Amino acid sequence: MNAALASAPKTISATYEQPYVRHAPIGPFVAVADVRSDGSVTVWTHSAQSQGLRARIANTLSTSVEKVVVRWLEHAGQYGRTTLGGDGAESDAAILSQLTGKPVRVQWTLQEDLAWSSVSPGWVSDIQAGLDANGRLIAVHSAFYSPHMFDPRPLGSLLAGMPCSTSKPGGWIATEWPYDKIQNRLEQAYAMPNLGAESASGGLRGNIMRTPGQRQQNFALEGLINEAAASANADAIQFRINHTTDQRLIDVLNATAKAAAWEARPSPRAGARRIGTAPVTGRGVCIIVRQNAYWVGIAEVAVIPATGAVQVTKFTIGVDCGKIINPRQLDRCMKSGVVMGLSEALKEEVMFDKRNVTNTNWSSYKILTMAETPDIKVVQISRDDKGFGGGSEAANAVGPPAVTAAFFDATGVHARRIPLNSAYVMTLLKG
Repeated sequence: MNAALASAPKTISATYEQPYVRHAPIGPFVAVADVRSDGSVTVWTHSAQSQGLRARIANTLSTSVEKVVVRWLEHAGQYGRTTLGGDGAESDAAILSQLTGKPVRVQWTLQEDLAWSSVSPGWVSDIQAGLDANGRLIAVHSAFYSPHMFDPRPLGSLLAGMPCSTSKPGGWIATEWPYDKIQNRLEQAYAMPNLGAESASGGLRGNIMRTPGQRQQNFALEGLINEAAASANADAIQFRINHTTDQRLIDVLNATAKAAAWEARPSPRAGARRIGTAPVTGRGVCIIVRQNAYWVGIAEVAVIPATGAVQVTKFTIGVDCGKIINPRQLDRCMKSGVVMGLSEALKEEVMFDKRNVTNTNWSSYKILTMAETPDIKVVQISRDDKGFGGGSEAANAVGPPAVTAAFFDATGVHARRIPLNSAYVMTLLKG
């Protein structure tokens, strides 16, 4: 790898950053627990992982799993944050019920949820690439650094000093590599504890979100591909096609580009600018391959340089996930994934000082609003001969890289961090 990079006529080096983000359900956690004198425990919950929760409640109360019954009820979704059974009001209710000998209902407020719930950890990615004299990528070396994202210690147990356990931090490569024509590839992953994890209050606890690991790694990888295409003065879609032999990927790229009326040309666009009060527009693309599904996202944005405002005006998302049984449900999953990804790309970031999380309401922890949601166009390719693929996860991962690519197309400035809020954008455009 080192030799390939050293011998490349042109190299690119970049660092990509993503902040901590909340799972942030609109409806905070609520749970009811009934701990009886005979040692039996019943918990009513909307946890996404009843089996794991059952084991954790048993561990907290020092009883056997067989004595714990978890009953699931419909409520706000949690976007993966209860993976392995952690993070909700369930342990709070169970501890209080054990103390009082009566059934107890606990409902977190919005402020408690945004201050104390677990987070999807921030990432830093260092990535290098080498291009040959013809503008083809010949080597890619990436190093991903992330805090622990499998820390399901229940908050009530943690704060009460009662039994709760977690796994050790560990990094892994989640990428399903789509560019088989690149001759040299090395991906490395490094892990560390979350901020304040050794403190009495537990610090920040990491929990996965949709498309875990791969969504963060794909942000850096696809950002680099877009930068390499620009460096080679190549169209970003054709550049991707030139680096793969996977016909399914090529087909969904072409179909999505056609639906989006993609103009084949290099980025940035003619007329790209970083000053002025009039909006300047751009478009960008991203792909991801996950669980026998091929995804393409194409974002169109409008940027007002004078204010730093970025708005996604249109988003086209395409997928080949094998045999499609329910296209209407797939349509819903694709559109909701786009909204989730764009909210992360434009708005979401957990803010904190040395003691506390500091943004604990919707005015300070911002999410995409209905008025800011763009027109979303969906492209579906059904392949009866390719089995079944993942038709939901990964839709949220194509938004951020496509948006940052569109921002570059509009302004000629690379954005290697999200969210693209006005303050960050103004710093980029002035820099």
